[in-house]
Amino acid sequence: MATGVDAGGQTRKHATQIFQAALASADAHAAVFRNLAFDGASLTIGKVSAPLASHARVVVIGAGKASARMGLAVEEMLGSRINGGLISVKDGHGVSTRFIQVREAGHPLPDARSLANGRAILQSLNGLTAHDVVLCLISGGGSALMEVLADGLTLSNVRAVTDTVMRAGADISDLNCVRKHLSLLKGGQLARAAQPAAIFSLILSDVVGNDLSAIASGPTCPDPTTFADALQVISRCDHGGIPAMKPVIGHLERGARGELSETPKPDEPFWNNVRNLIIGSNEIAIEAAAREARALGYTTEIATLAMQGEAREVGRTLAELACRRRAEGAHQLCLLAGGETTVTVRGLGIGGRNQELTLASALALDGTNDVTLLSAATDGGDGSSDAAGAVVNGATIRRGSSIGLDAQVMLEQNDSHHFFRALGDQVITGPTLTNVNDVVMILIE
Repeated sequence: MATGVDAGGQTRKHATQIFQAALASADAHAAVFRNLAFDGASLTIGKVSAPLASHARVVVIGAGKASARMGLAVEEMLGSRINGGLISVKDGHGVSTRFIQVREAGHPLPDARSLANGRAILQSLNGLTAHDVVLCLISGGGSALMEVLADGLTLSNVRAVTDTVMRAGADISDLNCVRKHLSLLKGGQLARAAQPAAIFSLILSDVVGNDLSAIASGPTCPDPTTFADALQVISRCDHGGIPAMKPVIGHLERGARGELSETPKPDEPFWNNVRNLIIGSNEIAIEAAAREARALGYTTEIATLAMQGEAREVGRTLAELACRRRAEGAHQLCLLAGGETTVTVRGLGIGGRNQELTLASALALDGTNDVTLLSAATDGGDGSSDAAGAVVNGATIRRGSSIGLDAQVMLEQNDSHHFFRALGDQVITGPTLTNVNDVVMILIE
């Protein structure tokens, strides 16, 4: 992992070490081994054990940025006991497997491969019996990577609605509410399709609060949202009469009138046959970061595990918190925050929520001594940028100005990527094959 080498010196190195500790704790392969066991006769998922008859089929399916690495762990554990399946991952996030197919697809917008992978996953569930087991490996990004659309909808429709809702700055729960009601897999419908087999879902959470119904649009858990809720989300977004949105709105209106079947709700009896277990989360990553910070000699406080809202506003708030604690006499203090912000796109620049957060923080920290802030995505990708995030301190804005960069203008243009790339202050990890939201660490020397 690379970061800029300027200001902050040792403190910047410490921030990087703390982030690396958070990443290590979110390793998807290790998380599977902590939560899944096979003794040859039964599977144990968390605290639940289930007998596995010799003639039972084991099908492994999944979708998400971390799902291939999860699948590799399952293969190492079950080997030839696996009877096939398919996992859909983001480009560049695949691994080599023997018994499970791993295919790539588009993210954050679905593409034709997303539809093909969704159909193949659905087909892999045909003919299962009550003796069979489906292991479903879910992580963030799964919503775009695995899809079977409702009748009358096309890829251009779902791409248009995804882009429209994301650009409006809606949170992941609102976006997934809409996507569930355009899909035949999301919102518990994958679990329904696998009946009567037993379903065990191992889930790496990228959702603040770990709402199962929101992670990858909840393919194996009950959906509390409705067609009417999805219409409300669309009504709050400016879609400017985009032609591809018209079929989407028509579909949701038919559902709201009761002309289409709703997603499965909690009272359906087949849920007795489904187990969902979160095996990795932002909380676990923040706890690991806190341990590393303490080992480096910092007093450590968790500012929040529910970081949400507009990235630039959150960045300013965190910088102001750091300045306030510094003025109160804090030193050798590490403040940690976890969650996921959003960006309302207004400009034509390149960036992501973490770099936008850090650029806003840098403006608020300008001229401040002894404060370093790093914000990064645990999946290694920040919005449309190839960086995971960035690291800043009180000298960042001055350094930018010295080479002709206007931080305020670039923030307004959502162009944090070019600002930090020019300074060499990006956090670069490449695909991490995990995804448990974002982490922010603020070090006060």
